[in-house]
Amino acid sequence: ACREFISSVNNVCLIVSGGMGQELVPLIHNHDQVHSIYIFCLNKQKHEAWSAPYKKVRGVFTDIRSVCDSIQSTIAPSTVPTYDPVEFDVVP
Repeated sequence: ACREFISSVNNVCLIVSGGMGQELVPLIHNHDQVHSIYIFCLNKQKHEAWSAPYKKVRGVFTDIRSVCDSIQSTIAPSTVPTYDPVEFDVVP
């Protein structure tokens, strides 16, 4: 069900447990819809080992604050629109 949902949407940012990630990441990593994957687990070293080859895995985290900080630094800057400056004169 999870794989089907991911295939039907765009720009997926996935937070997944280490155990589920170990099974799911190899199956979805090459999907264009997947933007980034964050592994949230209790055993960082174990899950860093299997997730290292997957470039969409942005990190393996043991506390939720670190996950949030990483998402904010990775995704938030790219979603803020930038505008070219516009010069104008105000005539009274």
